Amino acid sequence: MLIERSDRERSKSDRVRSLKGLIKQTKKLMSGRAREIAKDIAKRKMEKMKQIAKSKAEEEKRRLESESQTWSSGGANPYLNFFFEKLMSKFQIYRYT
Repeated sequence: MLIERSDRERSKSDRVRSLKGLIKQTKKLMSGRAREIAKDIAKRKMEKMKQIAKSKAEEEKRRLESESQTWSSGGANPYLNFFFEKLMSKFQIYRYT
């Protein structure tokens, strides 16, 4: 009887240890998957932000070009024309940074 009881207790403790190991492995896998999901979400957000920035840059370029044409066609001050030309050249340089 005493031997059977100790065998049962050993088998219970072995099962508990194996379950604890299984729980550890499951937690590792779940945290790894959670990291992958978080990276994927961050990547999608960055892509969306890039698209928004690109569309805003294109819109700003169109606006500046139309203002530049308005100023140049209206016989405005030559200094203003020079200013808008410089502004547009800088906009071309910094557009994708």
